Amino acid sequence: RLFRPAPRPGEDVHVIVAIVDHFEPSRKAGAEGVKKVRQWCDRYEDIASRHMDSDGVYPQHTWFYRYDYPNFDCINILSEYAFRGLGEIEFHLHHGHDTPESFASRIREGIEWFGTAGAMTARHGAEKRFAYIAGNWALDNGRFDNALSGVDTELEILGSLGCYADFTFPAFGTVAQPRKVNSIQYSAYTPEPKSYDTGVDAEVGVAASGDLMIFQGPMFIDWMRGRIECGAIEGFAPYSPERIDCWLKAGVHVKGRPQWVFIKLHTHGMQS
Repeated sequence: RLFRPAPRPGEDVHVIVAIVDHFEPSRKAGAEGVKKVRQWCDRYEDIASRHMDSDGVYPQHTWFYRYDYPNFDCINILSEYAFRGLGEIEFHLHHGHDTPESFASRIREGIEWFGTAGAMTARHGAEKRFAYIAGNWALDNGRFDNALSGVDTELEILGSLGCYADFTFPAFGTVAQPRKVNSIQYSAYTPEPKSYDTGVDAEVGVAASGDLMIFQGPMFIDWMRGRIECGAIEGFAPYSPERIDCWLKAGVHVKGRPQWVFIKLHTHGMQS
């Protein structure tokens, strides 16, 4: 799918932008790393607090904190800013040589650890809910390298433990890239790696299916500039207004609602 259906004459198009941040302060930095997280958040608040939507809501930054760097002082800082209405904390994990049992145990431990800072707890307090990004783009052993995962049942495990959607993709340039691009889909577990390679489109009025929602960002060939646009905002891929056209033309949307276009970008906020 390269383009969304054209809007009807006179129809407004709504653009929903999310930037998912692979937030990875260095575990080697110790107190200096904690200091940098505080400085980063202070700078972000200075920018975000100047902007408010018609409902009185600030821009929401999404910190997918790397659980394999479990520094409580860092997530406690992020929690402060989340409770001030500036964002939320989600689950990011690099892992390897795991079994389904060890992976499930790691996710459970992570949910409890994040919960000590108030993250990943549903409004009523009993249910644990979270979004996920797989480190090294290796969701569901999708890079076929046990050193980067080893678990062919990640979709099933994540869904059963409260993950409501995965935000890993696109993963352009790696074997992990799904064949189906520019989609919001439900994928079901298969016994083989890379179960997310196909899926059922999320559709207005149709119940969820499968094991996990796979929420992809835009991937588009920019013929004018001779490049592949994959939604990365990094030091090597800085923002420019010209990129917006590609993000829109990728047309990521829920089937039956083409006038709502989702632009999911990704970054490494601490490194980039």
